[in-house]
Amino acid sequence: NKKNKEKVNKLNMEWAAKNRDTVNANIKKWKQKNKDLVYFYTATRRAKKKNATPAWADMDRIKYTYAHCHWLNKTFGHNMHVDHIVPLNGKNVCGLHVHTNLQIIPAEENLRKHNKLLVQE
Repeated sequence: NKKNKEKVNKLNMEWAAKNRDTVNANIKKWKQKNKDLVYFYTATRRAKKKNATPAWADMDRIKYTYAHCHWLNKTFGHNMHVDHIVPLNGKNVCGLHVHTNLQIIPAEENLRKHNKLLVQE
């Protein structure tokens, strides 16, 4: 698995796409069994976002970005996420929770990206 990480990830993503109901059921079961970890991860994410939000951030524009993403998903049936271009807690760099650091991208791309800064060439 370590030698063929990209191939294994691709196969896993293909399987998950074909078995969406099974994946969702497993996630739901895991969350029910591990409520303490879910609360921990949620609280940690919320704290990181709060600490990464400067006083001068335009909260109306941030809220608009999330609302627009929700509208796209609801109106057109898209599966989009609001993504931080520069991750709030990346390996080499940490971004801010400001409207200029947000983008709406397909969920698959955001989940594939994880917590990385993707540099376009």
